[in-house]
Amino acid sequence: VMVVKALQRKGESSKLKLVEGGIAPENFTGKIVSEKPTHILMVDAAVFEGEPGSVRLFPIEQVSGLALSTHRLPLTFLAEYLQRSIPQVKIALLAVKPGKVGFGLKPSRKIVKTAERLAEAVFKAVEEA
Repeated sequence: VMVVKALQRKGESSKLKLVEGGIAPENFTGKIVSEKPTHILMVDAAVFEGEPGSVRLFPIEQVSGLALSTHRLPLTFLAEYLQRSIPQVKIALLAVKPGKVGFGLKPSRKIVKTAERLAEAVFKAVEEA
C-alpha cells in the first residue's frame, strides 16, 4: 500500500496503472484483466532472510514458500487466476521485509524510506522502458 501511495504522489503515467489491493486484492481482478497488462508487479510485505526494509524480487513461481502479509486469498491464487485470464502476462512479487508487525503499529522510518525508494525506482524503470 505504501509503495502504491508513493507512486500515486509521483503523478500519472500512461505506462503504469496502479491498483491498491489492500487485504483483498482479488476484488480488483476485473479491473486488472480489463487493462490487459503485459506485466504485473505485486508489492507486499514478506518474511525472508535479511534486515527489516530489505527488498527482494521474486518470480511469482517462487512465492509459495514465503510468509506474506495477511490476505483473504494467497497471492499465488490471485497470480494463477491472472495468468489464466491474461496468458502472456509476466508476474513478479516485489517483497519488502517488514519491521515489527501488529494491529495498529505504524511502519518504521526505515520501512517508509524503503517504500519511497522503491516507488522512485519503479517509476523510473517504467518511464525508461
